[in-house]
Amino acid sequence: MVGVKDVAARVGVSISTVSYALSGRRPISAETKAKVIRAMRELGYRPKGMLQAWQGEHTGIIAVSSPMDDDTAYRCWSPFIFGITKRARHYGYTVLLSVQEKDGAELTRIADSGGVDGVVLLDVSLDDPRVAVARTSRIPVVAIGFPRHRAGIVAVDLDFEKAGNEALKRLQGLGHRNILFIGAEVTSYLDELNFLIRTRDAIMTSAQQLNMSVIFSSMRGGSQEDAARVIDQAFQRNPGITAVVVQQGQESWQPIVYALHRRALAVPQDVSVIVLSAFGDAVVQGQGLDEIPVRPSQTCSHAVDVLHEWIEGRCIPSEEGRGDLVPVTYLRRGSVAEAKAR
Repeated sequence: MVGVKDVAARVGVSISTVSYALSGRRPISAETKAKVIRAMRELGYRPKGMLQAWQGEHTGIIAVSSPMDDDTAYRCWSPFIFGITKRARHYGYTVLLSVQEKDGAELTRIADSGGVDGVVLLDVSLDDPRVAVARTSRIPVVAIGFPRHRAGIVAVDLDFEKAGNEALKRLQGLGHRNILFIGAEVTSYLDELNFLIRTRDAIMTSAQQLNMSVIFSSMRGGSQEDAARVIDQAFQRNPGITAVVVQQGQESWQPIVYALHRRALAVPQDVSVIVLSAFGDAVVQGQGLDEIPVRPSQTCSHAVDVLHEWIEGRCIPSEEGRGDLVPVTYLRRGSVAEAKAR
């Protein structure tokens, strides 16, 4: 098992120097402290009481690590940034936004700089490189989103498994047995965005348990042609589909409903529709759609609350990790009805 002796050997200093670098009981140069933290990270060493490591004055600044690229959906991204910033302001924090790539190098630099009190991770993938950095970070790091392995990690997220289960159970209760689930673009699943995969897997698992048939299809965008392709192919495979569950952005809702209308299928008389992961605003041409919203305000507020408690020393997570799930809510708007036999 890796210990402080191994860290000292890696850095080329005494065990007491490593101890002082972590405890702050004696002055140690910033360069040596950085080497000690880097060695700990490389060796996977996380001593008990890591919160006390490299103690110093609070800066009043927290960072948000939220990688952005040309495919970033700003309408979906901005509510999370606003939610974090609003709650951080409640505690008097200034928020530093980092939008670099997900290789973990930027998070390492921020965590080791001494310039921030803690970090919130956004857009977390299942095997996110930033998670490895977070495990040995000298400052608190809270992830919004669940990585595949959560040992030594503090994570907060909406209960997407419950969202998938809730959608199918409501449909089953109304007699629906044949479902079309329209998910995000294929690239999002290849990037292993955790909430998409968790929702998809929960729906497929629930379908087996509830003796329901689910066709899963990904859209390539929000165009009318793409929506028609997805709908037509699904009904060719199973003409008995009576409900559609959608985990797609706002730009796709109207094309999907229109594609159903093209097939002379009215909502909800012929086909029921439930939208997942929207922002409480699922409406198409004045017709409300039943929805299980993503609730960024509650999720981000809880994440900042946990981070603040950790910074203040009132919450020290165990090495087993911690995962907090925010409950889901179902918004009924009249787009779900009893299944109509066809």
